[in-house]
Parts: sequence; structure tokens; C-alpha cells
Amino acid sequence: MSVNKWMAISAMAITTWACDKDTTEPIINEEFQSEPQYVYDLPSDTGNTQTYTLWSLENKVEVSLLDSNSEKWQVAFKGTTIRFNSGVSGPGEVKAFLTDAIYDEVLNVPEGEFKEDEAEQLAIPEGAQSGWYNYNFEQHVITPIPGKVLVLQNGNQYYKLEILSYYKGAPASPNAETHLSRYYTFRYQTIQL
Repeated sequence: MSVNKWMAISAMAITTWACDKDTTEPIINEEFQSEPQYVYDLPSDTGNTQTYTLWSLENKVEVSLLDSNSEKWQVAFKGTTIRFNSGVSGPGEVKAFLTDAIYDEVLNVPEGEFKEDEAEQLAIPEGAQSGWYNYNFEQHVITPIPGKVLVLQNGNQYYKLEILSYYKGAPASPNAETHLSRYYTFRYQTIQL
């Protein structure tokens, strides 16, 4: 990754992620001490194939769709929809919730209700302004909502995950006409109990 791209992402993080600090007690007192893992430009249904891109947070690799009915993956992306390997989405036990917090200030697993994907409601709400992203109706641009962190549980492993960009190259100011969409850039960390 180029220095300019890294600086753009860092500047975007510093200038746009702000919200009230979560004052609730953590449900897990262990801290996220692992080094942050960054995933850049993970394609998500870019060819209008209506298929999900599966990702293993544990192994840090994309998982083949042939393994969609396995526990080899934890999170899946298609367009702006994010699913987890549980409930109606897969045979795993991955549960998640979305919290309002600044990523770097989430030191422990915050209080929240871990949910499985269900037919009526996915663990992370879908739709602009109600889930992890905003949609600009004039410019037709999707941007992560400042201060939204996904928290996941998979057995005795916990993750915090933040979507940084929905566009290839993670531009600081995406443009729907010049930047390719449906490419996720995100970061995450883990706690192993």
C-alpha cells in the first residue's frame, strides 16, 4: 500500500470518526491486544453475480464459495450487506452486533446483544443510515458511518471490526463516477479467551 493511500485512510479515520464515548462496562475485561489486521479492496459482488465474498478473520484469507456450508469463514460481504456464519447464513456460531464507538477506544468487548443472522433480521441491520453506512442520494456515494464498530463472537474468540471504505483504492473522497464500488477495506483485531 502506498504511503499516500495510508495517509489518506489515516486522515479519514482521524477526521471523520467521532462519537460519544461508550460509558458502559465491558462484558469481557480482556483487551484487544493483537496487531490490527487490514484487508484492502476485498471484492464484494463486483460482477453482479449475486454471490457473497467469504472471509476468515481467524486465518486472514478469502474462503471459497465451495466452503460456504462450513465453519471456515466468519463474515461475508455482498454489496452493502454483511452476514455472519450463523443462523440462516451458515452452520457456524458467529454472532455480532453494531456498537457506537470509536474503534481505537474499544479496548474490551463492549456491552451489547450478540445476535445470529435470522431470516427476518440480520445481526447487522441493512440499509442506509440504519446499519454501518450512509448513502448520499445526490452523489450516489456510500460511506461508512463515523463511529460504528462491528463486534463479533465466535466461540471463545472475539473481534472488533471497522469498515474503512467501500471503494477500490479506499479514496478519501469517493466519487461514484470515477471510483469502483463494492470493494471493502476494513481493519479488525481479536481477543482469544
